[in-house]
Amino acid sequence: MNAQWWLLALPSALALAALLWHRQRLQGGRLLLAFCVATAVYAVLRAGGIERIMQSLGGERPYRLQQTVVQLGSSSPQEVIGWGVALLLAWGLAERALAVAGWRATPARVALLAMVAMGSVCAAVEGAAIASGWWTWTLPTGGAVAGWNVPSVALLDWSFVALDLLLPFLVWCAGGRGWTLGLACLAFPLHFAAHLALTPLSPSVPLDGFGLVHLLLPLLVAAVALAPGRSPATRIVRRRENAWWLPSALALALALWTFAIAPHHDGALSLTSLPLAALALTLLVLEARSRPAFSADVPAPVVGAPRWPLRVAVVLLGIALGAGLLWPSAQREQALESEIRLALSAVGAKRWGEAEAALTRAEAIDAGHGAVAVLRGLVALSTGRDADAVRELDRALDLNPHSRPALRLAAAAALRQGRAPDALTLARRGRGLYPDDLVLRYLESAGARRRDTAALIELALASPQGPGELIVFARLADDRAMQVAASEALGAWRPSVDANAR
Repeated sequence: MNAQWWLLALPSALALAALLWHRQRLQGGRLLLAFCVATAVYAVLRAGGIERIMQSLGGERPYRLQQTVVQLGSSSPQEVIGWGVALLLAWGLAERALAVAGWRATPARVALLAMVAMGSVCAAVEGAAIASGWWTWTLPTGGAVAGWNVPSVALLDWSFVALDLLLPFLVWCAGGRGWTLGLACLAFPLHFAAHLALTPLSPSVPLDGFGLVHLLLPLLVAAVALAPGRSPATRIVRRRENAWWLPSALALALALWTFAIAPHHDGALSLTSLPLAALALTLLVLEARSRPAFSADVPAPVVGAPRWPLRVAVVLLGIALGAGLLWPSAQREQALESEIRLALSAVGAKRWGEAEAALTRAEAIDAGHGAVAVLRGLVALSTGRDADAVRELDRALDLNPHSRPALRLAAAAALRQGRAPDALTLARRGRGLYPDDLVLRYLESAGARRRDTAALIELALASPQGPGELIVFARLADDRAMQVAASEALGAWRPSVDANAR
């Protein structure tokens, strides 16, 4: 284990120990044990769900952990500990916010405020993790704001962990049974199913299931949170209770630690820790200035809440406003995907002019889309415009340094131009992210001027698309020897596949 790994492991373990001690003092060891078991089960199910969703969509897993110690299905102990720290911290911060406001800590209220806290924790942790390489995102991590390197999908999905896991756990703790607990438990499968519902509802309604579920779930929880606080609460949260300062102090320490880590590795000032620092400082100051208003026997006062017709109106208004905000971006996304599909179809048929026209229209919709830059690079490389290909592929890698197609094509372009060291660097970077990728292995071998033709052909024959991929990239890299060898292997291999299919 290198020092960088310990820089993550030791503070995480210390923070987890402090948070577990704090929660055990508040609610006892049995509940804490149940939370730990639930978190471990959730982490494994969540990681497996992400793996299956991305496989069904034909995409990459959005993040990849470095130096996984032990595999727990698609998850690892690092993920279990990470979710434990983040959720316990968000839970504590949400309770402190409710104590300052004088609201009972009902499950819906705690979960809703924990969503905000989880987003702040996500920004701080992801900013440091991306800069230091604790894990790697295959999605673009750059943003329009300098010093902000966290993908928006990370903020969204970290926040939803408060609904996926914390909400049903709190409902169970509060004595919720039957349909209430069942409804709370539906949040996790509904949230994950939304990641597969990416098709617009209709040509005239560009909104998809992904956007609607991510809009509706928090609004429904907000409607429940607005209900009068007479329903059973997980516990009564009091201002200035024992160790009231611990969640906020730990959150502030995490913010300062990640604020120091990111510039140390990335060389630039990071803004990602500021939301968590602001949240922690605000709670510390407000609660430190408040009087310990509640005795051990007097519950927090119930804040007046609107009646159900008004709560329904608030939810409907939220849906209308949210849909109105999502609609323009959904329309742009629908138009962009249509042009990219046209470009892909034209590339497959080698109609380069049609592909260029579709990509020009796509670029007019979103000039900073990585897939458009990758396809422009592919078209340029396929039509012999090597300088244009290198420029477009460099732009694609600026937009997303971890794009598998961009790394493959950029390495092939470097080989084509006789820049073997550059090809080797690009292929090795790709192999670090995608160690089992056959094309990157071939490009690494070619960049190192090794002839692993027989071994590569043998690996290629293990998958239906392997020889075809080698032929395509050998042609793009202007590697005649590999192109011939892969073509011969494909010709000898196809009859046996056809026989097996029969």
